[in-house]
Amino acid sequence: MLHFKIIPAFFVLLLDAAITSAKDCKEKCPLGFQRVHGLKHCYRLLIDLGPVSHDKGVAACGFEKGATLVTFDHKGDDQILRNHFFKLYGEQMKNDSAYWDALGFWTGYIRKYGSAKDSYVNMYSGDAIDKSLFRHSQPNNLLLGESGEEACLCRKEFGTTHLKKGNGLDDYPCAHPHWIICMHRDVFALNMRIYNSALNDGVKLPENGDCELDWVDQNYYQFKMMREKKIQKKKYHLADLYLEVWDKIGSPECPWWL
Repeated sequence: MLHFKIIPAFFVLLLDAAITSAKDCKEKCPLGFQRVHGLKHCYRLLIDLGPVSHDKGVAACGFEKGATLVTFDHKGDDQILRNHFFKLYGEQMKNDSAYWDALGFWTGYIRKYGSAKDSYVNMYSGDAIDKSLFRHSQPNNLLLGESGEEACLCRKEFGTTHLKKGNGLDDYPCAHPHWIICMHRDVFALNMRIYNSALNDGVKLPENGDCELDWVDQNYYQFKMMREKKIQKKKYHLADLYLEVWDKIGSPECPWWL
């Protein structure tokens, strides 16, 4: 359960004087995620989760501040990701009781329901996959009887640097276990990063250069911005409403086990 602590408005009004300007922002990933050289985003291998089905991977990444299963910007990105994480966790993977050579990692691509066998899309955006991401002769959409169709895409064989017939993505039954790598595209839930919203209009950054404001700071500036816009449109009754609820907004405090 998410708990809330009320922050008095008079305290929040002191923030204007406490925050100074900064020319640049320091880019960083959410806690537990990391940059990978050659890729644009933030990544985390859920090593403690172990190999799981595609749907469990989707859910697990969602709990990582709204992350997604990995998707790729360019051909070869999957190989960069594989090389990076196998170098870090390869020995730990091999010691996992569920390990075997065929296991790779799931991606956020799935076959579009009811369409041609090679019509795969990014499950989060709905955009068609760049077909250059497929390994040679893939997808082959094997029909596996009770095991189902191969409707989810993975990079198979985490432990193999160079796959037969070339590297890239394969279609697999969604129930098959693979490792899970989660991704954030630099925007994540409750990240407090003011450059990701209209809050960057006239808001001063902390003097240490961080691109984020804590909950109290962001809440203050958001209400200030919305109230000023209502006043500009002469909607004074709505501006007064913002002022009325300003000091009643809670600050989330997550339990230790989240």
